[in-house]
Amino acid sequence: MEALRQLGLSSYEESIYYSLLKYGRSDAKELSEYSKVPPTAVYPNLKSLIQKGLIQQFEGEISEYEAIKPSIAVKNFIETKIDDLKEIEETIIPELDQLRRDNKVLQKKQVVSLSHGVDASVSITKDFISKVQKSLYILGWRASSGHKYTLLDELKKLKGFDVRIIITRTSVNKELINAYKRIGIKLKYYPLQNFSVIIKDGTACKITLKSPEVKERFNILIKDEDLSSFLNKYFLTIWEKSEKIK
Repeated sequence: MEALRQLGLSSYEESIYYSLLKYGRSDAKELSEYSKVPPTAVYPNLKSLIQKGLIQQFEGEISEYEAIKPSIAVKNFIETKIDDLKEIEETIIPELDQLRRDNKVLQKKQVVSLSHGVDASVSITKDFISKVQKSLYILGWRASSGHKYTLLDELKKLKGFDVRIIITRTSVNKELINAYKRIGIKLKYYPLQNFSVIIKDGTACKITLKSPEVKERFNILIKDEDLSSFLNKYFLTIWEKSEKIK
């Protein structure tokens, strides 16, 4: 009976309940024959029907079972389900609303942010260094002095991590290069212009545009893991093509 399924009865429960309505009081063996439910499945389903208030048990040498009058049992069963659903409603709606609010917060989380100027670029780089867990790759370093010595002091903290820098110009500060090599930083050369990329752990990155046509640098901070992973692979490809610095 499709109506019994709609009430939430399983196929075995439905067959046993229908058999009790049709044949009257019966024991488990008889019910297995009537309903075609395997003997091992009869007792668990009888217990479930009793808990639902649809049938009753008569104990004796051999227990027998009987369907309670449907106009009473089914009505009570439906009312109980309504009460249960109301209790669920009281708990699930606040939880789902909170989930929706949390999702909106995640959606509002900035994946890309813009800034400009050298100071902003250095600040992002220092933040990356403080949070590195395995690797830091820098592409587009000009190897001049200035804040590069400050960066050197920061990179000393990353001893044991995979730190690589690709320099983009041939005329470099040799003293500065040797200072970086002494703390275990790997350096190579590749001719690129007008931009730099820093990738942290393959999960976050910063792209800095250094076009001479623009007065100040533009920094693009990216926290998207897919794009950061792609740029991480791009860096390693360029690294293989780059020249060793003697």
